[in-house]
Amino acid sequence: MNVAWEREISPLNLLQERFREEPWKMVVLCIMLNQTHYKQVDRVRDKFFKEWPSPEDAAYADKDKMREILRPLGFYNRRTKAIRQFSKEYFTGGWTDIGELYGVGKYARDSWLIFQEGDIPNDVTDKKLKAYIDWWWSLKINES
Repeated sequence: MNVAWEREISPLNLLQERFREEPWKMVVLCIMLNQTHYKQVDRVRDKFFKEWPSPEDAAYADKDKMREILRPLGFYNRRTKAIRQFSKEYFTGGWTDIGELYGVGKYARDSWLIFQEGDIPNDVTDKKLKAYIDWWWSLKINES
């Protein structure tokens, strides 16, 4: 179902909401969030995007430098590989579904569908994404 999402920030204050106007960054944050907490990601987010503000920059980033910035999140080798490859595929284009790109799992794809395409996937499993959808529906019900 395609919906017109509100542009205000929910009480959940998800990173996807805050970065919805910067789609590449939003997906990178989803990759960072995999198997860690948003507070951990908040600690490295600004430094990461200052160093690599665009997909082109991240695609060809120095691996050691990226690993060091991502180290506090754990799985820093895997995250570095995923973000570099994802970024390269993202800016070179030729994709029609964000899920086709390297490193984009269910959480990132669901986030993309919700925050970039205004679509509600039928099978959202993440608790915070479900809570966001519930919040949005509650706004619509209260407007009626």
